[in-house]
Amino acid sequence: MEENIPKYRLCTVSSVNMAEALDYFANFIKEKIFYKDKEAYLCIEGSLLIFHYSGIQNLVFVEIHCYVIAKPGEGTIHFVAIAKFVKFCYLQKIDIKILRNRSVVPSFMGAIMSDFYHSLSYKKAVIDTAQVS
Repeated sequence: MEENIPKYRLCTVSSVNMAEALDYFANFIKEKIFYKDKEAYLCIEGSLLIFHYSGIQNLVFVEIHCYVIAKPGEGTIHFVAIAKFVKFCYLQKIDIKILRNRSVVPSFMGAIMSDFYHSLSYKKAVIDTAQVS
Protein backbone atom coordinates (compact mmCIF):
# COMPACT_ATOMS: atom_id res chain seq x y z
CA MET A 1 0.00 0.00 0.00
CA GLU A 2 2.81 2.42 0.80
CA GLU A 3 3.92 2.79 -2.81
CA ASN A 4 0.52 4.27 -3.75
CA ILE A 5 1.03 7.31 -1.53
CA PRO A 6 2.28 10.27 -3.57
CA LYS A 7 5.47 11.91 -2.33
CA TYR A 8 5.20 15.30 -0.63
CA ARG A 9 7.57 17.65 -2.48
CA LEU A 10 9.51 20.54 -0.93
CA CYS A 11 12.39 22.77 -2.07
CA THR A 12 14.71 25.38 -0.60
CA VAL A 13 13.82 28.94 -1.61
CA SER A 14 17.47 29.99 -1.56
CA SER A 15 20.54 28.16 -2.75
CA VAL A 16 22.78 26.48 -0.19
CA ASN A 17 26.34 25.18 -0.13
CA MET A 18 26.32 21.70 -1.68
CA ALA A 19 28.97 20.36 0.72
CA GLU A 20 26.92 21.51 3.72
CA ALA A 21 23.81 19.85 2.31
CA LEU A 22 25.68 16.60 1.68
CA ASP A 23 27.16 16.69 5.19
CA TYR A 24 23.76 17.24 6.78
CA PHE A 25 22.01 14.49 4.83
CA ALA A 26 24.99 12.04 4.83
CA ASN A 27 23.43 9.57 7.30
CA PHE A 28 20.11 9.79 5.45
CA ILE A 29 21.43 9.01 1.94
CA LYS A 30 21.41 5.45 0.65
CA GLU A 31 22.90 5.94 -2.83
CA LYS A 32 23.66 8.51 -5.51
CA ILE A 33 21.48 8.33 -8.62
CA PHE A 34 20.37 10.56 -11.47
CA TYR A 35 16.78 11.76 -11.72
CA LYS A 36 15.71 13.58 -14.89
CA ASP A 37 19.38 14.27 -15.73
CA LYS A 38 20.03 15.85 -12.33
CA GLU A 39 22.24 14.65 -9.51
CA ALA A 40 20.00 13.03 -6.91
CA TYR A 41 20.18 10.78 -3.89
CA LEU A 42 17.89 7.98 -2.86
CA CYS A 43 17.33 8.18 0.87
CA ILE A 44 17.24 5.24 3.27
CA GLU A 45 13.48 5.44 3.78
CA GLY A 46 12.58 5.97 0.11
CA SER A 47 12.61 9.75 -0.27
CA LEU A 48 14.45 11.39 -3.14
CA LEU A 49 16.87 14.29 -2.61
CA ILE A 50 17.62 16.33 -5.76
CA PHE A 51 20.21 19.05 -6.23
CA HIS A 52 19.50 21.81 -8.75
CA TYR A 53 22.60 23.84 -9.60
CA SER A 54 22.08 27.56 -9.06
CA GLY A 55 24.61 28.77 -11.63
CA ILE A 56 27.02 29.75 -8.86
CA GLN A 57 29.78 27.28 -8.08
CA ASN A 58 29.00 24.94 -5.17
CA LEU A 59 25.55 26.46 -4.56
CA VAL A 60 22.43 24.35 -5.14
CA PHE A 61 18.73 24.40 -4.53
CA VAL A 62 17.72 21.30 -2.59
CA GLU A 63 14.48 19.58 -3.55
CA ILE A 64 13.11 16.61 -1.67
CA HIS A 65 10.33 14.21 -2.59
CA CYS A 66 9.33 13.05 0.88
CA TYR A 67 8.22 9.47 1.25
CA VAL A 68 5.13 9.21 3.45
CA ILE A 69 4.79 5.83 5.13
CA ALA A 70 1.39 4.60 6.29
CA LYS A 71 1.33 1.75 8.80
CA PRO A 72 -2.01 -0.06 8.38
CA GLY A 73 -3.22 -1.63 11.59
CA GLU A 74 -0.98 0.61 13.72
CA GLY A 75 -2.82 3.76 12.69
CA THR A 76 0.43 5.67 12.25
CA ILE A 77 1.90 7.81 9.49
CA HIS A 78 5.66 8.42 9.29
CA PHE A 79 7.21 11.38 7.50
CA VAL A 80 10.86 11.36 8.56
CA ALA A 81 12.08 13.21 5.47
CA ILE A 82 9.77 16.18 6.06
CA ALA A 83 11.13 16.70 9.58
CA LYS A 84 14.74 16.26 8.44
CA PHE A 85 14.32 18.74 5.56
CA VAL A 86 12.59 21.34 7.75
CA LYS A 87 15.41 21.12 10.30
CA PHE A 88 18.01 21.54 7.52
CA CYS A 89 16.24 24.67 6.25
CA TYR A 90 15.89 26.02 9.78
CA LEU A 91 19.63 25.57 10.42
CA GLN A 92 20.39 27.26 7.06
CA LYS A 93 17.95 30.10 7.94
CA ILE A 94 16.05 29.75 4.67
CA ASP A 95 12.38 29.41 3.76
CA ILE A 96 10.75 26.41 2.12
CA LYS A 97 8.77 26.26 -1.11
CA ILE A 98 5.89 23.76 -1.17
CA LEU A 99 5.98 22.54 -4.75
CA ARG A 100 2.36 21.39 -5.04
CA ASN A 101 1.06 24.96 -4.73
CA ARG A 102 4.25 27.06 -5.02
CA SER A 103 3.67 28.68 -1.62
CA VAL A 104 6.63 29.78 0.47
CA VAL A 105 6.60 29.12 4.21
CA PRO A 106 9.08 29.63 7.04
CA SER A 107 11.19 26.65 8.07
CA PHE A 108 9.04 25.53 10.99
CA MET A 109 7.23 22.21 11.32
CA GLY A 110 3.93 23.95 12.10
CA ALA A 111 3.98 25.84 8.81
CA ILE A 112 4.72 22.69 6.80
CA MET A 113 2.31 20.46 8.70
CA SER A 114 -0.52 22.92 8.17
CA ASP A 115 -0.12 22.38 4.42
CA PHE A 116 0.79 18.68 4.67
CA TYR A 117 -2.47 17.84 6.47
CA HIS A 118 -4.35 19.16 3.41
CA SER A 119 -2.20 17.37 0.83
CA LEU A 120 -3.07 14.31 -1.23
CA SER A 121 -0.07 12.54 0.34
CA TYR A 122 -1.53 12.87 3.82
CA LYS A 123 -5.10 12.07 2.77
CA LYS A 124 -3.95 8.90 1.00
CA ALA A 125 -1.85 7.88 4.01
CA VAL A 126 -4.85 8.34 6.33
CA ILE A 127 -6.96 6.10 4.10
CA ASP A 128 -4.18 3.49 4.05
CA THR A 129 -3.77 3.50 7.84
CA ALA A 130 -7.48 2.86 8.22
CA GLN A 131 -7.22 -0.32 6.14
CA VAL A 132 -6.20 -3.34 8.15
CA SER A 133 -4.35 -6.09 6.27
